Amino acid sequence: MSRFAPVGRARGKLMVAAGRFGSSIRPALAGNGGSDDRVEALCADLLQEPDRRLPGARRQGLAHRSARDGLEVSEVLMQILKNEGPKS
Repeated sequence: MSRFAPVGRARGKLMVAAGRFGSSIRPALAGNGGSDDRVEALCADLLQEPDRRLPGARRQGLAHRSARDGLEVSEVLMQILKNEGPKS
């Protein structure tokens, strides 16, 4: 189910459900060792659902793409950066 699945209408407007999931885990209380593996498995399971992502996933993906492909910088901004030079 998409997290933006229609759930009905109110005052003539389509209402959608935007799902949220929050959790707080204290590794010390999660048992002796292996809690990292269990949390990693939980996150992997959550990501199997369509339209599901973890906080920061979009930012991380954009950072990886920028590192791989570089950034487009306009000529105007490039000129400003060249004229400003490093600040000391």
